[in-house]
Amino acid sequence: SFCLDVTSSVLSATANVDHILYWYGSNATGGSGSTSAPSAVTKTVGVYDYYVSQRNNLTSCESVRSKIVVTINETPGAPKADNVALCVGATSTSLIANASAGHTLLWYGSNATGGQSSKTAPIPSTNNKGSVDYYVSQLNNTTFCESPRTKLSITVFEIPTTPNLTRDTANYLSSSAINGNSWYKDGVLLNDTLTKFKPTASGAYSVKTLQNGCISPMSSIYY
Repeated sequence: SFCLDVTSSVLSATANVDHILYWYGSNATGGSGSTSAPSAVTKTVGVYDYYVSQRNNLTSCESVRSKIVVTINETPGAPKADNVALCVGATSTSLIANASAGHTLLWYGSNATGGQSSKTAPIPSTNNKGSVDYYVSQLNNTTFCESPRTKLSITVFEIPTTPNLTRDTANYLSSSAINGNSWYKDGVLLNDTLTKFKPTASGAYSVKTLQNGCISPMSSIYY
């Protein structure tokens, strides 16, 4: 068995002592024998027959031909996986990809090509901001044919700075964060999300901001 489009598909057989193999390609009869083993054609999925005999070096008598049944298996599709956004210092978990039924995921770390695969999904670091690409393929558990690799981009964003609250002459509270604001009154989340907020009742007001999925610390309270 070979996988579709593999390059190393040389056939093999074992000759008796003092015998030499003669290969006939796909010819069950006739044709011209060759002492060089052929490579199976792996361009098309299917089942193909190849033939080989052995010839006695002393008598030059040749055996009947043996048939080698070659199966070319299809290449699995790449597994499904989504990019991941994390925050600096956040708890990180193992990456996730979806393998097809009857397949096993193979993880290659940051290797787009080459590298040693692992069945254990990596856990990306959140120590520093930045982006790292990880790669995963899937292996057919029956044919052992491997899919192309899927790229997962892991981006670690900084925690936003603590918003600063100021009050203008119209008695609006303004957050230094341009967007992503969540306003609180007495520690209870309000519906307002704009940069400016005008209190309608006495209380302790504060704000957080959400940037790239990362939440800032709570601002100082303004009463």
